[in-house]
Amino acid sequence: MHLPATLVSSLLIHLTVLNLNLARHYNLGLRELLVVAVLAIREELSFRQLHEALSIPKSALTGIIDHLHVRGMVERRQDRRDRRRWLVSLSPSGQRLAQMMQEEEADLLQSAFEGLSQAEQEAFLKATRALTMTTRVSAKAQG
Repeated sequence: MHLPATLVSSLLIHLTVLNLNLARHYNLGLRELLVVAVLAIREELSFRQLHEALSIPKSALTGIIDHLHVRGMVERRQDRRDRRRWLVSLSPSGQRLAQMMQEEEADLLQSAFEGLSQAEQEAFLKATRALTMTTRVSAKAQG
């Protein structure tokens, strides 16, 4: 199935604007918000995995992680099996922030969904869950 480019572009623009507004509300940069969001889903990742998941240059990612760490949002620890490798996860404060952002995002998206029929909403949710599972399976395989 081929998705129309305008549909995909429109969806990406709406989600980007939503994320920019959330980032501004929580005094975060967009890349910081993305790191928090990915860690909320994936729980703990290495710097390399974060780099690959978000396509953020490693030098920029180090600064983002440092800033989030200073703010108490993330925790870093050395991998016990490979001490050259650092793992990043959300701190309890970061987990609360991610939960608040997810709830606010859900509220904002709910208003967008009000114009859809019940069947359209269910189809969208089913497709989103399938995409999420595909992404998780792909990420685990890359490991």
